[in-house]
Amino acid sequence: MPLSVPFLPSPPGRLVSSLCLTMLVQSYTLISVFPYSGFMAMQLLNGDKAQDDPSIIKPKEAGYYAGYLASSFMAGRTFSSYSWGKAADMYGRKFVLMISLSASCFFGLIFGFSSSFKMAIATRFLMGFFNAIPGTIKTLISELGDIVIESENPQDELSVEQKKEKSKIWEQNTMGFVFGMWGYGFLLGPAISGALSEPTKLYPDSKIVGFLDSVVNLEKFPFVLPNILGSILSLMAAVLCYTSFEETLSPEKMKRLPCCRPGRGRRYKRLKSDAQQDEDNNDEEIELGEIEFDIDNNTGDGKSTAKPMVVDAGETLQPATMMSLLRRPTTRKVTLIYALFSFITTTADEMFPLFCLAEYGRAGGGLGLIESSIGEVLFGAGLIYIIFQYAVFKRIVAALGREKALVVGTFLSGPWYFILSFAVFMRNGGTEDKPELLPEVWLFLCAMTGFIRVFSSVHFGTITLLGNECVPAHQRATFNGFSMLAGSLAKMAGPAFAGNVFAFCVNHTNDPRVGAVISWMTLSSIAVFVGYQAIQFEKMARNQKAKAAKMDTQ
Repeated sequence: MPLSVPFLPSPPGRLVSSLCLTMLVQSYTLISVFPYSGFMAMQLLNGDKAQDDPSIIKPKEAGYYAGYLASSFMAGRTFSSYSWGKAADMYGRKFVLMISLSASCFFGLIFGFSSSFKMAIATRFLMGFFNAIPGTIKTLISELGDIVIESENPQDELSVEQKKEKSKIWEQNTMGFVFGMWGYGFLLGPAISGALSEPTKLYPDSKIVGFLDSVVNLEKFPFVLPNILGSILSLMAAVLCYTSFEETLSPEKMKRLPCCRPGRGRRYKRLKSDAQQDEDNNDEEIELGEIEFDIDNNTGDGKSTAKPMVVDAGETLQPATMMSLLRRPTTRKVTLIYALFSFITTTADEMFPLFCLAEYGRAGGGLGLIESSIGEVLFGAGLIYIIFQYAVFKRIVAALGREKALVVGTFLSGPWYFILSFAVFMRNGGTEDKPELLPEVWLFLCAMTGFIRVFSSVHFGTITLLGNECVPAHQRATFNGFSMLAGSLAKMAGPAFAGNVFAFCVNHTNDPRVGAVISWMTLSSIAVFVGYQAIQFEKMARNQKAKAAKMDTQ
């Protein structure tokens, strides 16, 4: 649809493409620094120091500083996630998304041109501080479905129930597709950034590198090219999002900044009559998380006077706060599940390289692999993820529904991590001093890691969909910001937990291989607890829907 039509969204293909590119930018921004963070730390800290200088940072010490460099992004996001969610509920989702993409573009360039380690840490922290992409994307997907279906049927050819069902299907499919881009970023990001880092050393005879060196001084800033690419992608995503869809927060609930044009969401009134909009708002507010029943008040004849607390319009229309979100059982449960599973996946992502790098067999309880072999495993797992992620997500959610899909996604991912540890008992190639990754071991690790990641995507996609159902539309961004805050704290704790648990287990058992198994089983035990919480949530949702249906018949 041409851009000259101002009050209708662009075709879903372009709309979804803009969201996919934005999620790819987020994944690339977060993960692309990992391959060169240690080298960048040494380059910035050592500077022009002589090789015999006792204060020089050596490669085996670089990991300590690389951890600070890599985690500063998540630290910045932890401080701002909730505030950005509140801002998106006050000033609009698109407003916050444009700020996030613009900040990624700007601070990405500054980070690439960092001249000191402190500057790199500060810039990376600010990049995370101004990043609200994941929470905003989650909110937008749940709200754009109604707009897409409404624009495709402007003559009211479908009933309200049919539109809601089509919108729900669009939301589920888009959520699975967009979140699949996260896996693409994890697969392609490290490979691209590694290939673009220190280009004068990797490609000394390249004329293109020579030209770029004359423009941006690649000898002084050897890690600028991956960040230039990230900035270009961020700018492309910002332009595509700005031209592909309008603001989804209704103008009645949106505060306007003096510096911004008003009324970016006015197409709602063009697409729907006031009566239809009011009816949809009422239906939207009595969603899963908002049906909080007061079952303590009973009449003398034994009939319950239970009713949804959301009926109180004064409470429903109020902005969400941390305390109001924590008081609701459903939002509290969703946040707990999301935070714990984020902790599990981050811990596993850190523990897996430690397990692979540790000395082989009884010597260290690991596989004794080199970095390139680990890359081969992750590449194979990434291919499995790309091939199966969207199809598995779409079919499981369609067949089982969101609540049961959450349970299935949880139990078929995290609890299976302990299976990976059995690779230490498999026969390895090469010598004991230089073990090699045999094809059957490679296939086992790729299959298990890819399998777990595919069903982890089912978990994260469904918990996001259910979280958006737990609150009214004008509180979704705040809730997603709150859940991102909890998730960021969990992700900050994950790497430290992984290193300490793995080191403790392999160093305090007679056979380090058994210690490796114990460390992975500890992580799987936490995942089983998360699965139990998912079952509890499914029961809670089923009971609340049954109560809502009973009220409708009375």
